[in-house]
Amino acid sequence: MHKHTKLLPYQRQEAFRRWSAGESVVDLSSHYCVSRTTLYRVFKKAKLGIFTNYSSKNFRYRQLEYGLRTLTKTECILAAKLARKAHRLKRYEKDFPGEMVHFDTKKLPLIVGEGKDVPREWLHVGIDDFSRQLVADIFPDRTSYSSAIHLAETIETLPYDIHVAYSDNGSEYKGSPGHAFVALCRAHDITQKHTKPRHPYTNGKAERVIGTLMREWHYGTHFLTREERRRSLYAFVRWYNEIRPHQSLGGQSPFERLRSFVSRVRPVSVTNAT
Repeated sequence: MHKHTKLLPYQRQEAFRRWSAGESVVDLSSHYCVSRTTLYRVFKKAKLGIFTNYSSKNFRYRQLEYGLRTLTKTECILAAKLARKAHRLKRYEKDFPGEMVHFDTKKLPLIVGEGKDVPREWLHVGIDDFSRQLVADIFPDRTSYSSAIHLAETIETLPYDIHVAYSDNGSEYKGSPGHAFVALCRAHDITQKHTKPRHPYTNGKAERVIGTLMREWHYGTHFLTREERRRSLYAFVRWYNEIRPHQSLGGQSPFERLRSFVSRVRPVSVTNAT
């Protein structure tokens, strides 16, 4: 019972009995040293058979109980949201090299000392879904012609055929049959697939490799000229493909992944992989 309660349960029962027997509220109020308002509240509860004081329960525990119920409900809601997000963002991996190659572009920062009126260059990347082998180059823009040149470089570099070219819906990748990138895909029997509009995360492998390039190659290097930056990119891509371990590949590099695949398919080594 709360230390400040005015009437104990047996007093409540007694007061209700006496009031029911005809004693006035004024006399009972004087006898029990409580207000008439308190007695009326007691009698109202007594009619329902209630003689305990709910307020005597430690309010902090009631808050805790409410908080736990709220947290449990919130946890269930968050778990459902995370489950939906995990299903939406569930990582997938293709079954063989060239089954799908992801393409994307990134506007590069200016070289230190360049004026704001100098046009910025564009990084173009293509990454194989299965092996994570990367082909990257720098172009003056991201037009369909620059993207087509990069696709031609990718076709020439990769030691396997490209079956699907996956990209966002940018104008450098999508257009009419006369579009340079589209036409080159058709000429090499490459199927084009695009991300759902306003869903860039569905091209996550290309976006992640661009993030890796910017963090590990660009941001930590001071380039004096654009040519120096381009040559530095080529060196980084070689290291990325041949040496850098990839967590998504179980610690293998892209070339080790390719060699492992080829050894399972036929006993020959990967060629044209430089």
